[in-house]
Amino acid sequence: MAKRFLTWHLSTPLQVGASQREAYEVEENYRPVRVWMRVSRTPSPGNVVIDINDDDVSIFTSPKPGIQTKSLLGERDYFVEPRLIEKKSVITLDVDQIGAGEGGENLTVQLELEQV
Repeated sequence: MAKRFLTWHLSTPLQVGASQREAYEVEENYRPVRVWMRVSRTPSPGNVVIDINDDDVSIFTSPKPGIQTKSLLGERDYFVEPRLIEKKSVITLDVDQIGAGEGGENLTVQLELEQV
């Protein structure tokens, strides 16, 4: 099966908000497989929590992916429950939480999709 990767990169400063950066329209039916996220500096104190939406509906069940450590580098893999992302769906990234105080820096999120 063919794979596709959607990537978002948010440089400093991270801000909470919907539809951050690119919106992707998928050209085939896909199933999300995995989400990888990395931040060069996590918020102090607090978490970076993201959401990926398929036509404004989250692809995640609770909890949403996040990097929840205070460190110079955070990197996490998340496996996504099987669901169908239909052809012509618009996929967007939200930043739901960045903690209190100083925000994180250089967030990269990658969604791995598998064609069905």
